[in-house]
Amino acid sequence: MNKISFSAKVDAAISDDLCFKKSPVDGNGLFSISEIETGTVIQPTHFRHIKYGWINLVPNYKYNHSKINENCKIVTENNTKFLVAIRDLSPNEEIFVDYTKDLDLEQPMNGWREWV
Repeated sequence: MNKISFSAKVDAAISDDLCFKKSPVDGNGLFSISEIETGTVIQPTHFRHIKYGWINLVPNYKYNHSKINENCKIVTENNTKFLVAIRDLSPNEEIFVDYTKDLDLEQPMNGWREWV
């Protein structure tokens, strides 16, 4: 995995390896543009604000939640969370994250649909 270092300025722009498009699962999703190898740090997702706690960076609200098709995870290093590939991703593959594995993050409400 790439070494991660925190700085006061966090770049919240979308990674060059990702794009937004219509999801066959639900609404719009975040997709890989090119192959992404297992363990690749794709982009920052959240930073910890001293007063407000974890702040979600745009475009992270676009990920679809999935416990079944998860292909990325959120990794915390100091005051920043990062999106990391947990397996090789193919071009045009939708990004899925299981938010319930990171209890620092807002959790899905009861009745949340589990995507298959």
